[in-house]
Amino acid sequence: MPNDDRWSPTAPGDGRARPPVPGPATPGPPPARRARPPGRVYGAPAQPGSARVPRPPQPAHQPPPYPAPPPGPAYPPPGPAYPPPPPAGPAYPPARPAPVPYTAPAQATAPAEEQSLDGALLGGRSRPIRSHGKRKGRVPIWALIILVLGLIAVGAGLKVLPGSPLSTGAEAPKPTPSPTPPPLPLRPVDIPLASVSATGFLSWSIMDRRTGEIVGSTNMDQTSETASMVKAWLAADYLRRADQAGQTPSAARMNDVEIMIRDSDNAAADRIFAANKGVESIQRMVSVCSLTDSKGVPLYFGDTIMSPRDAVRLGQCIADGRAAGPKWTPHLLDLMRKVRGDGDFGIRQAFPAPDHDQIAIKNGWLHEGSSWYTNCLAIGDTWVLAIMQRFPSTGDDNVDFAHGVDVCTKVTTLLFNPAAPPK
Repeated sequence: MPNDDRWSPTAPGDGRARPPVPGPATPGPPPARRARPPGRVYGAPAQPGSARVPRPPQPAHQPPPYPAPPPGPAYPPPGPAYPPPPPAGPAYPPARPAPVPYTAPAQATAPAEEQSLDGALLGGRSRPIRSHGKRKGRVPIWALIILVLGLIAVGAGLKVLPGSPLSTGAEAPKPTPSPTPPPLPLRPVDIPLASVSATGFLSWSIMDRRTGEIVGSTNMDQTSETASMVKAWLAADYLRRADQAGQTPSAARMNDVEIMIRDSDNAAADRIFAANKGVESIQRMVSVCSLTDSKGVPLYFGDTIMSPRDAVRLGQCIADGRAAGPKWTPHLLDLMRKVRGDGDFGIRQAFPAPDHDQIAIKNGWLHEGSSWYTNCLAIGDTWVLAIMQRFPSTGDDNVDFAHGVDVCTKVTTLLFNPAAPPK
């Protein structure tokens, strides 16, 4: 049956005092509460095996005949300390604990080996589940349109670009050819021995200093002894090495260099050859000037072996500064232009007289055994010419010398190019 008592007798005790029951004031002590029948537990079987005994009806609640006690410390008025009474319901409802607000427990950090890449826990533990992945950024459509249009424009440009793989066949403009240099004053021609009244060995070679091209007789790679022609290298080697060592040659050494070139003085050449450490100087010549057919002979510089092809390479090596170095090359070329006395013969004599002073020369001649050697080397602005000959000696040095001089001049005259513009 319904229970009008706001504080149900079945409510669990919480240690608080019961508030007064409103109603008329009745003096006297409160009536005693009716005792329950002994040996009965309502809502449970009376004896094992017996049926459940229904609860007897309860009398209606009567207000107590006594007045409510005045308020005091034992009976604090209702307020925030007391929760509101539960609503009326069926008799003796089962007691339930008050709801406790849910607080999510702090999630423990899983060990490194139990964490996945997205931070979830592995190994059977709970982990947050994402219902959606991160949305990746997308390229705007306008950017794709611009890219496509750019590729189309590049492809169209390549079609008209000469030489491109997508070219439609239009020929690329040909580069303007560089102007053809004027012809050299010398030209290669076939020179039989009889045409120059020569006997024995005769060979010649021409280098175009502008291109490095070498032409010559069919035997221009054959060798002979250089005689005094190699003195041009001895002077260059001495001057270059002195400059590299930071030394200033003495006046005596500079005089030896001058008379060795201008007068072909053999005693001065012997002193320079010794200062250059003998045959080591010839070995340096082969290395510095990139010669292929030459080699030195100990004790005497005049026995150096060389071909006309290597002789023009030596002339270019002197002219471009490799032989004497940048400091002494102009001085050495000036000495070779000022050759005097017996050594002033041969190649430059075949040129017009005004050109003689612009042609640097170094000639050599030697009577050894039964053979006579005459060699001529000349360096012009755009060319180098070398002529080497060896023929049986007549026993008369003057006759043999004159013959060698004549052959050098005749060969140069035949090589002279009439198509060359006059200077």
